[in-house]
Amino acid sequence: MRSKDRISLTPPQMNIYREGWRKTARFRVAACGRRFGKTFEAAEEIRRAIKMAVTRNITPDNEIWYAAPTYKQAKKIFWPRLKATIPQQWLNRPPRESELSLEVGPQRHIVRIVGLENYDSLRGSGLFFF
Repeated sequence: MRSKDRISLTPPQMNIYREGWRKTARFRVAACGRRFGKTFEAAEEIRRAIKMAVTRNITPDNEIWYAAPTYKQAKKIFWPRLKATIPQQWLNRPPRESELSLEVGPQRHIVRIVGLENYDSLRGSGLFFF
C-alpha cells in the first residue's frame, strides 16, 4: 500500500485527531475498543508529528515514537501501516527494518517503533511525540 492509498478517518477518529496539539491539553487519552481504528489514527498522528517537527524546527535529538505492549506486536500491527502512510519523498533513506525506524525530513528526524516490555531499552532518547 502506498501513501496515496491512505484511508480517511472516521468521525470518532477525526474527533481524537482534531483535539490533538491543543495548547490547553497536556495529554490525550481515548478509551477505544477493538476495531475502532487506533492503528490508522496513530499513523495519521505520526504523520502530523513529522510535519510539526519540521515546521517548528525541533531538534532531531527529540524522536517521534509509537509504542505497543510488545515489540513483536508493534512490528506486526503498526510497522507496515506506518511505512504505507509516510510518503517516500519524506524518507532520507530506506526504512531500517532491523530497528523499526525511519529517518525523515530535512533535519533527519527519527520515527521509531518500540515495545514496552523491556523498559530499560527505552532510556536515553528525548521525545517530541509519543
